[in-house]
Amino acid sequence: MTRNRATPREHVEWSLLIGTTVEIRQDVKTIRTGIVQDAMPDSSAL
Repeated sequence: MTRNRATPREHVEWSLLIGTTVEIRQDVKTIRTGIVQDAMPDSSAL
């Protein structure tokens, strides 16, 4: 089964990601995939 890969994007409005499926990556390796339940006002924490 082939997974659809997400397009890497930078986000300024982190609150827009709530309810969205995201991937946490290091280089090209996916570390974690999940649905965003809450968001910080900036990128200071995952």
